[in-house]
Amino acid sequence: MGITTDITQPNLTYWREHFDWQLLMKDEIVAVLPASHSLSKQASVTVAELAEHPLVMSSGGCEALIQQIFAHSLEEVDTFQVDFWVRDTRTLLQMVAGDVGVSLVPTLALNNKSTANVVTRPLSPRRDRNLIAFWPKRQALNPVGKQFLRASSRYSQ
Repeated sequence: MGITTDITQPNLTYWREHFDWQLLMKDEIVAVLPASHSLSKQASVTVAELAEHPLVMSSGGCEALIQQIFAHSLEEVDTFQVDFWVRDTRTLLQMVAGDVGVSLVPTLALNNKSTANVVTRPLSPRRDRNLIAFWPKRQALNPVGKQFLRASSRYSQ
């Protein structure tokens, strides 16, 4: 069994042929802004508003999803530009706190991280990443995997 961001849609036929999967949870994608930023005063922000500011992008695995969010939200995709790439979420948060740029981050990536001098705002419209458990169709899920899915479904409700 593996756990990943839901990547089934781009190649759904392949996934249906080779894997079974179950949604574990939805993880909201939020804008991360310097506390003093003009957008931080709003209740929510749009992707178009974020695109007007330098973007700090994490290369920790969500970049394809974030690029997709920008591509689907902007009329002119060429207005989307990554200004800085970072590997570590703590570094990303420090850069945003230092007013280097803004970012989009899944809320789970912010757990146990210092968010001093940054604020998060929901996107309008809301965007989520779906976390799924998946396993090969050719072999039955073992008892430990079944128990994990049962426990996860109780936890995510």
